[in-house]
Amino acid sequence: MDNYIREFQYPKILTEEVDSMQQCNEVFKINKSASNFKIMHSNIRSIHKNLDELKILLSQVTEYFDCIVLTETHYIECLRMCEIDGYSVIYNNGSVN
Repeated sequence: MDNYIREFQYPKILTEEVDSMQQCNEVFKINKSASNFKIMHSNIRSIHKNLDELKILLSQVTEYFDCIVLTETHYIECLRMCEIDGYSVIYNNGSVN
């Protein structure tokens, strides 16, 4: 992650960077009483090649993310093939990577 993002501090926004879904679950458990907006970001590089692995990772978390951001998805011809249960797809037609 870029340093300017890692060092980002705002009193009302707390961020956590985790290296595994186990760490993610620990953060969820610690912050259980707080009403947090949970975002997951992944530079997936190719959604066609890596979607199954993403779904496996998501099955390991104890809570849903409110938003999942996937970058470097490349052009997606059929959005239905990229759906994840419980989430709506918003796609920029590959115009911005």
